[in-house]
Amino acid sequence: MGSRDFTFVCVFASSFGVDPRLKSQTPQPPIQESDTATRGHRHKPPARPVGEGIYRLLRHNPGNRTHTHLIYKLEFPPKEEKNEPQESLNIEREGSFLIQIKNPEQCGRGQFRGLQSKRKAVFPAHLHGEFGHRSFIPADPPDLLNYEGCEFLLISASDDVEEELGLELETEGGGEPECSDLVKTFGECGSAAPLFKGTWHWSYSNTSNLPPGPISIPIFGNWLQVGDDLNHRFLALMSQTYGRIFHLKLGSRDLVVVSDPELASEVLHGQGVEFGSRPRNVVFDIFTGNGQDMVFTIYGDHWRKMRRIMTVPFFTNKVVHAYSNMWEEEMDLVVQDLMNKDAMKMRAQGVVIRTRLQLMLYNIMYRMMFDCKFESQKDPLFIQATKFNSERSRLAQSFEYNYGDFIPFLRPFLRGFLNKCRDLQSRRLAFFNNYFIEKRRKVMEANLEGHEITCAIDHIIEAERKGEISEENVLYIVENINVAAIETTLWSMEWAIAELVNHPRVQRKIRDEISTVLHDQGDSLTESNLYKLPYLQATIKETLRLHSPIPLLVPHMNLEEAKLGGYTIPKGSKVVVNAWWLSNNPEWWKNPTEFRPERFLEEEGGTEAVAGGKVDFRFLPFGVGRRSCPGIILALPILGLVVGKLVSKFELKAPHGVEKIDVSEKGGQFSLHIASHSTVIFEPLSA
Repeated sequence: MGSRDFTFVCVFASSFGVDPRLKSQTPQPPIQESDTATRGHRHKPPARPVGEGIYRLLRHNPGNRTHTHLIYKLEFPPKEEKNEPQESLNIEREGSFLIQIKNPEQCGRGQFRGLQSKRKAVFPAHLHGEFGHRSFIPADPPDLLNYEGCEFLLISASDDVEEELGLELETEGGGEPECSDLVKTFGECGSAAPLFKGTWHWSYSNTSNLPPGPISIPIFGNWLQVGDDLNHRFLALMSQTYGRIFHLKLGSRDLVVVSDPELASEVLHGQGVEFGSRPRNVVFDIFTGNGQDMVFTIYGDHWRKMRRIMTVPFFTNKVVHAYSNMWEEEMDLVVQDLMNKDAMKMRAQGVVIRTRLQLMLYNIMYRMMFDCKFESQKDPLFIQATKFNSERSRLAQSFEYNYGDFIPFLRPFLRGFLNKCRDLQSRRLAFFNNYFIEKRRKVMEANLEGHEITCAIDHIIEAERKGEISEENVLYIVENINVAAIETTLWSMEWAIAELVNHPRVQRKIRDEISTVLHDQGDSLTESNLYKLPYLQATIKETLRLHSPIPLLVPHMNLEEAKLGGYTIPKGSKVVVNAWWLSNNPEWWKNPTEFRPERFLEEEGGTEAVAGGKVDFRFLPFGVGRRSCPGIILALPILGLVVGKLVSKFELKAPHGVEKIDVSEKGGQFSLHIASHSTVIFEPLSA
């Protein structure tokens, strides 16, 4: 055990010039456009002020440590009017923060580099010398703030910080009402009390034998070094420095990253029980009703019950065979729409096929789930369903809430964001319940004795009636299917089509295989004969290898302290397997950046995406073991059928003047999708 002094960081900001009279200004930096290798085209709108009003600076010198406080009193807008930016950041009309100025010469590590200003602050020599080799210094003298591009940290804490962090405050100063002096700054004088009086002590335990990783600092861990966007490529790069397993401390949370097939086997299979739980966070607690679902709940009896109830109506071979004709019917409607003579002009210019495929997938899943379908892309219920699910995905995937999740005492600053999540989830669940679940309940009640189970929700409601699950569990099963079963499959379809446009040779080989194996025998492409088309299956595997929609899989967690790779994994650690790196590491794959389906018929001929038989832990697009994605049994045949039907009827081409379809990626907290929805020309093949 030990103790250290520390301060708290809550907000990163930037200075665009300070008014000598301390009146706020409204900075109008230009809109910024940029292209990134991993996240595609990015658009940064102009900044807007989060707090308008009168500000003043004071210096607080407890002992021999100097801090500079920002004291503000908001005067605009009037008190009776609301101001959303202030409310979303929990900024009251009066308050104070400590200020720490960032050294412009130290960019930090990894993805987190402050506001990533294109123009960094340039301080005169007498001020720049204050930094030395330090990354941050107090805003003392306050002149440091008066330079464009100056980046600074505002430091604060919630009222219950002692309880949240297990801290003890040893108060000094004898309870005097004031123990700091306001210095004359920009013509203002006065006095104010410090944020807290006394000395902070942090008690910590030193867990021995952790996996290697960068040195962390108290409270923040490695967060200021690595930032929020811990994407698969960045973590793969870190693994080349720290090894096949490494540890990061993100605020109060432990993150363990596995980048090795042998260790992945241990996490997902060998120690599947020990690492079988899911980590929780403040946003997913809202979207899962504190773990009332199946995908994100902790490992235990509830998960086993939910998995069993979901598997029977969705994820068995019997279900696949029962619904495969319906799948093919929905897919043939897509082909008919593209063949329609009224679509000739649009087809010649190219089609953004995503929206039509989205309708197809929603109809497949909603017919399985509710025995209903949407009439068209203009169907109001379809528009509402896709809007709700898209917004849910955006909020859950956002990096905006990480600081409050990593560092609990900053959670009050998430109030506005979390309220948005709660409001969305309330309206979204009401939509599912009122328009779909309750309709099936009424059908079942009208014919209670003779009712036959005709869709998945009937089976799930029956389990509720038997007391196996609650009404809330029914809602969260529907929630899981909407999130996990539709969008990820759609993203894989988009990538497969884009890669086929860029590789006409692969299109021809699929077409020739279908013609030789099926058409010459008078057969059409169906789910039941997909197994006869190994090159088509290899193309689907290659798409999933190169473009994994869940590159780090769904995170795992150990409920108790565990051992992995000879290291100690602290209780409650978030453990991620970098599945993308396992399937794209040149140490294990020949020319991994090349789209080449032949690899799965040649040097990788025995590699499968399924969990039957011997599993190749270099290729885990759906995970494996207890917490693997059960949707694999639906996703693989649906992907194969869609790609096969489109390629056998059309030649897929890039729009005129476009050499290659952009396959760059864009991601959030967990998932990955193509950065731009591709425009593709579907040219009908002659009979």
